[in-house]
Amino acid sequence: MQTYTKTPLWGWELNSYLKNNLMDNFIFELVETYSAELENLTSLSEIQKQQLFHCAKLYFGQEEEFTHIEQLFEEEDERWYQAVHYHVIDVKNQTNIFDFWYYNVDSGTLFVHNTTDYAGIEMIQFYIDLIETNPFNEKYGNDFADILHEAFKKHTKNT
Repeated sequence: MQTYTKTPLWGWELNSYLKNNLMDNFIFELVETYSAELENLTSLSEIQKQQLFHCAKLYFGQEEEFTHIEQLFEEEDERWYQAVHYHVIDVKNQTNIFDFWYYNVDSGTLFVHNTTDYAGIEMIQFYIDLIETNPFNEKYGNDFADILHEAFKKHTKNT
């Protein structure tokens, strides 16, 4: 009779194993795509507008001043074509934990769901990364941004 021993996982193997198994705990659920062309910017809630203004400050710089949501989508000023809103769902607890805004093809920002609280996690050039540790993300661990990145790739490839 042949016996098998389980080989322990080390380094990148353990990280890969954890990310691949933990990414299924989070789902990116499409809420809506917003753009001037779709003429749906007026349906944004006040919190969503404030989230987008915060995204714009991060993307365009703090010196930019935005007073109307339409300013973010003005083609002649080379602004965003669209902004896509996702809910980040914690599958295990069946709760919406974050709002994720995906904009300008390769960028995005997370907020605590239905608040203007910046989660310290952003997408920069197609990769979700931890920008700053704060009370909204620290409870999920150091690999949380990587796990979200893998979950985003998995759940949005058809949207």
